[in-house]
Amino acid sequence: MRLGLIGLGRMGRAVEELARFQGQEVVWTRELGTEWGELSSCEVLIDFSVGSMAWQHLELAVHHGVDLVLGTTGWAVDRARIESLVGNRIGVLYSSNFSIGMNLLFEVARETLQRLAGLSGFDVAIFEQHHRGKQDAPSGTAKTLAGLVLQHYPQKTKIFSALGERAPAPDELVISALRVGATFGQHVVAIDGESDSLTLTHTAKSRIGFAQGALLGASWLPGRKGVFHFPEVFGDICRSQGGPS
Repeated sequence: MRLGLIGLGRMGRAVEELARFQGQEVVWTRELGTEWGELSSCEVLIDFSVGSMAWQHLELAVHHGVDLVLGTTGWAVDRARIESLVGNRIGVLYSSNFSIGMNLLFEVARETLQRLAGLSGFDVAIFEQHHRGKQDAPSGTAKTLAGLVLQHYPQKTKIFSALGERAPAPDELVISALRVGATFGQHVVAIDGESDSLTLTHTAKSRIGFAQGALLGASWLPGRKGVFHFPEVFGDICRSQGGPS
């Protein structure tokens, strides 16, 4: 597979290193602020740059007719707008988190919340921790988890946004974010009841885990047109690799 990489920060370098180790061809790279140049040699672009450029990169990928794996966070994801822009011209695969372990946690969290939905006496909150250099808070992954809570656990109807000003109402979902040290990333769905507690936790050990998922998605995308959310097609991607569904 012939890859193009947008953004050569720490995450972009991790993708490049793993791609070359796997025998993939990295035929084009672009650092922010440089010209796009010729993209005809690329089969798939992978973008781990900055959220403020996400829409521009989507437009340019469509213009050049090259499939795009979009792993950038810190931007306002509007799926209807993406679908209107992309149509059936290219394939776009996006996610707030391409880690295989995190996407397994998404599935576990979804099923757990669905089972809890009919029960009373439980509270749910989300905690996340990242390195000091991460700019967005809460993280895109925490927002994805929050979306799962609001969708599958009807006792929570909105996100609590007045931390430090008042106590949350019972139907408000608390999201706590911490920026400290060099932590790659940890996300926790905390479920607390009167008689027991449950925590669903994912801890990233390196950026390679995110690169693995992005490259897995890139290998699945060619030949598919439209917009795909990695957690929604994760099972199909695993099956295409001969893994669990």
